[in-house]
Amino acid sequence: MKRSLLTLAITLFAALTGYAQQPVAAQEMIGITPIVSDAIDLPADARSALNLKLRQMATQNGFGSTSGRFALTSNVVFTDKQATTTAPPQFVVSLEVQFYVVDVMEQVIIDEMSMPAKGIDRLENKAAIRAINSISVRTPQVRRFMNGARDKIVAYYNTRVPVIVQKADSYAAMENYDMALFVLTDIPESVDQYPMVLERMVDIYNKKIDGQVASALNKARAQVALGENEKAVAELMQLNSYGSHAADVNALIAEIKGDITDKQQQELEARMAEPTPEIIKMSAEPIISNDLFMASLNEGFGRTL
Repeated sequence: MKRSLLTLAITLFAALTGYAQQPVAAQEMIGITPIVSDAIDLPADARSALNLKLRQMATQNGFGSTSGRFALTSNVVFTDKQATTTAPPQFVVSLEVQFYVVDVMEQVIIDEMSMPAKGIDRLENKAAIRAINSISVRTPQVRRFMNGARDKIVAYYNTRVPVIVQKADSYAAMENYDMALFVLTDIPESVDQYPMVLERMVDIYNKKIDGQVASALNKARAQVALGENEKAVAELMQLNSYGSHAADVNALIAEIKGDITDKQQQELEARMAEPTPEIIKMSAEPIISNDLFMASLNEGFGRTL
């Protein structure tokens, strides 16, 4: 494992093949990001085939949407390559395909698995693609690998929730609400303390909304003081909801009501009537950039969970 990991520069986005697959309850879903390393020496079309295989492995074994923390990645080692004596000759490619579930933030290997694959075609890159495509993502071996990773992630979180929440609170205290939410959003629902985590996420998100509204209100008031009422209205119209500042927004709107069109009035009133967007919708937004995710993966992993 450590040998293969040292050579892996990771970057960061129907029929059952004869085996029974148990469905996974929604609350047991764990987000994971399937990704192929740029350092793997594969042709572009073979890399695409491997990326698709990783996605299938995740989705068909009960893992949910993409994650900013956990990645399913792979390394490919060519163990043999021969040309047949037939006319026309064909390439027989043998691979060892290594799969890893990793915690990007903690730089930890959650679990790993390796399996052989073989493909044959008159073109070498096509033979590699056939080898990758030959891997079944629903074999008992793959299911054990993915289920084992899920169990280890849940067990890890069950012991780490207090520390993670404390870290999120530290970000929130610095008004870095996006990072605070990012720290919390990957905690799976199956963790015992998830109700408390969700309550904390809602609280932080409400603070984020209130901060945005307060900033917009200050800008709008400054525009009103300059007689730029239309610009003040435009500032308020950029917000989707007004959180706990709805009364303040309403008072400012009443002050400049003469410069607000009927349509704008209706839209502003609709925003005040809407509740704060659900935390689940918020958590689907890209809180951490893809470049940062890639950079974290590039640092490598030196320990296992």
